[in-house]
Amino acid sequence: MEKHLIYLLLLVVLCSHCGNADVCQGTQETSFTFSITSKRNLSGHWIFMVDTASADPKQSWQVAKPREMGVVVGHKSRSCKDLSTAQLTARATTSYAVTGSPSGYELFPGLGYYKLHTEALTWQEAQDKCIAEGAYLLVINSEQEATVVTTFFSREPQVQNASYEGYAFVGFNDLEIEGQFVTVLGEPLNSSGYAEWYKDKPDGAEEDNCGGVNKDAKYFDLNCIHKLLFICEYND
Repeated sequence: MEKHLIYLLLLVVLCSHCGNADVCQGTQETSFTFSITSKRNLSGHWIFMVDTASADPKQSWQVAKPREMGVVVGHKSRSCKDLSTAQLTARATTSYAVTGSPSGYELFPGLGYYKLHTEALTWQEAQDKCIAEGAYLLVINSEQEATVVTTFFSREPQVQNASYEGYAFVGFNDLEIEGQFVTVLGEPLNSSGYAEWYKDKPDGAEEDNCGGVNKDAKYFDLNCIHKLLFICEYND
């Protein structure tokens, strides 16, 4: 569903006082348009945040894909002996796609939607599960996004049938070329914005080809056939 936002700004500037406004004459009006682009957020995605708290208290923030914003600015001025009055009116209109929270996913404002799965799976099974939900295994792009991991672990999740506790699979591996880690989005891990490894990791073990994190959001290279909890990231 697509909605439209309209912002109206009215600015009146009085430069000095005039005793008799009736003698003021002359009005000039100008207008122009320009575009405003959105920024890349802390998780590396091109989005902007739209506050829709008044529309739906259950969904106070909505993630929207970047759209072009058009702005028309009107200028009116009036002057007399010792008075100069300027009135600027700006009207900005943009559209955004409303996206409800995916089932079971939690919104971290400024980052996106994430879900901790506590049913332990192998790395490939975990990635397949994320894809089935329209998501993918978490790719950490910043220190801020790493707090998603520490937040989930701070809740002491109850893990089912895990090979090890205190670890989660995330979205990188070196399955193609040993030692060259890439994310599930196809970019080199070292270019993703976050590459905080646990001490002595990666250790070069040929069987440890799949990415994981501990409760402190430090990276590990793990055996892909282990069964661990995992974190999915949703980006509409």
